[in-house]
Amino acid sequence: MSGSTVLDGFHVGVARGQHRAALLVAGDATIRNNVIEPLADVGSVRIVGIRVYFGAPNIVANRFRFAVEQVQKPSLAITAVSSNGLFADNVIDMSSVLGNAYGIYLQGGTARVLGNSVYLPDAGDAHALWLASNATPIVDNNLFESENLSGICVFSEGGGSVPNNARNNVLGCNYTLFGNSPLRMWTTVTQFEDGLANAADNLKLAQTVIEAADDMVLDAQSPCQVTQGGRDITADVPDDINGLTRTPPLSIGAHEWDGGCQ
Repeated sequence: MSGSTVLDGFHVGVARGQHRAALLVAGDATIRNNVIEPLADVGSVRIVGIRVYFGAPNIVANRFRFAVEQVQKPSLAITAVSSNGLFADNVIDMSSVLGNAYGIYLQGGTARVLGNSVYLPDAGDAHALWLASNATPIVDNNLFESENLSGICVFSEGGGSVPNNARNNVLGCNYTLFGNSPLRMWTTVTQFEDGLANAADNLKLAQTVIEAADDMVLDAQSPCQVTQGGRDITADVPDDINGLTRTPPLSIGAHEWDGGCQ
């Protein structure tokens, strides 16, 4: 899909094939309100939900549900090469992934990664956001969670692959940022914000905020720092994943919650 193509409201699986993907996007297409469900039938190939080559597509308000417990190869929900696209309001459930897990994998580009909810498994090497080839995205208002506070929220593959902005995110992983060249093994928000320019107002909480089985929704039992601690991203993302208007104070993640909180 490319150009002005819009794919809205579909349920897409993954067929057989080497380096298979549910969707291949080349250019400025809009992919929204879909369920992307990679189902394993071959255990020897990597699994990809959406693969993006170049351009500035809008990948918005999609649900990624992996059912690949038997696959040893890596699983990637979104992988993009040299893209300046908008990746927003997506719910990425990787709780059933056995092999290495990558929520959003960016190679180069200046993408906007806004208001996503990513859940990582406590198995293999799990990464909510992987940055390579001098990727410098804006990373605001995302809810990155991992089972048992494991995994890596942001991986930096090289000194030039770091967020241009990183604000108002929940970094619920063992490592808030892990990087090489230079080696960075940051486990706290203080390290994350002291080490990156334009990083502010991020959170790491003692307990998991959401559950993958419940679509990663927020509710009245959620911390107020999450339901009311979001950055204003309405210029790019005026609605949440369910089409509800985002209202100040914004919630962090794909779901807007305007009710009570803890």
